Amino acid sequence: MVSATLPEKWQIAALMGYVIMYSDSSNEYKSAWRYYRSGEVVESEPEVSLEEITQDDLFDADE
Repeated sequence: MVSATLPEKWQIAALMGYVIMYSDSSNEYKSAWRYYRSGEVVESEPEVSLEEITQDDLFDADE
């Protein structure tokens, strides 16, 4: 409902753990689950893993 009242260039992006609202409706975020633009809902597939990071993952990243 909020996005329907905003100017067209604004978007609301639902990211992991928070929501942001900017006047940049053409920008896409790698961690976005969903966008709200002009009253429309746009689903998105986040490009980040939801798996828990382990100590082994951190060690492998440093190599």
